[in-house]
Amino acid sequence: MAEVEEKYSQTVLYCGVCGLPPEYCEFNKDRFESCKPWIQKNCPEVYPEIFKEGSEGEKKEGDEEKKEGEGEKKEAEAPKKSGGKKKKGGDAPAVVNVSIVSRTKRKHITVVAGVDKFGHKLSDVSKAFAKKFSCGASVVKTPTGEEQIDIQGDVLDDIIEFLVEKFKISEDAIVIDEKGRSK
Repeated sequence: MAEVEEKYSQTVLYCGVCGLPPEYCEFNKDRFESCKPWIQKNCPEVYPEIFKEGSEGEKKEGDEEKKEGEGEKKEAEAPKKSGGKKKKGGDAPAVVNVSIVSRTKRKHITVVAGVDKFGHKLSDVSKAFAKKFSCGASVVKTPTGEEQIDIQGDVLDDIIEFLVEKFKISEDAIVIDEKGRSK
């Protein structure tokens, strides 16, 4: 007869603070410091390098302080590089550009760019356009990296009034480009 293989269930220990297995607590950056006391009490063998006792731990702490001090010197010597995202527009006044793009002979897309500079979320404005004009409206990223709203259809006549009433954008801040319009 064939031997029957016995199966046993495996018990897994979970952290009492975050609910993850202790091996994964270190990846939870927000709570790892609060997990350390629980891990030290219940399963110190998981992170032996953290919970070593005696003079070795003290020496390592001293070494780390020296290394940190050296790193600070290197950082101070290195020239600072500008990085991160730069604000769009800079000192230029906020303007909403509304234009018409012709897809085919009779089909048009109304493009609205710059509404986000007035503090409005583009997704919310897009939804408002879709409801108001009963058409498709979506947020699209341009090749330059800026975002704009594409509205299906030619709604140029009504959109200016809607921007002024609903989103409190002055008419002076709205620039209209009718080049793509074939009327």
